[in-house]
Amino acid sequence: MDSSGIVFNEFMSEETTPRNRLKVLYLEDDELDALLALKALKEEYPEVDLHLVYSEKAFESAIRDRPYDVILSDSSVPGFDGMTALGMAKRIRPEIPYIFFSGSTANKPRAVAQGATDFLGKNDPEGLVEAIRKALGYKKRDVE
Repeated sequence: MDSSGIVFNEFMSEETTPRNRLKVLYLEDDELDALLALKALKEEYPEVDLHLVYSEKAFESAIRDRPYDVILSDSSVPGFDGMTALGMAKRIRPEIPYIFFSGSTANKPRAVAQGATDFLGKNDPEGLVEAIRKALGYKKRDVE
């Protein structure tokens, strides 16, 4: 994986992306975990663009340069952690729901207190879909 990450499905510009296409930024260093999350998401959102990044530089560039509906995050990737990423996301794009999807839920109380929309274990892919559905509902209400 290069420093810009991987895009599963073609990532379109904001002007050409169909409204029903879910655009997800995912901070994750394990491509298998990303594919498992993508599989779960496709059950509910057949049109999903998942942009996988694993470094601080790629994460910051992605949230500054592209539109996303939701950010998913592991709690730790080599050289960068989800709590730092959460803080960065809240400074740069506070309107985007930020959901932790991690192998460990030890930081859940701290993450939610610092603005995470939700925090789920990777053993709950169905819960991930529900958390995104709820987050997007909250997002729509906040905009209206």
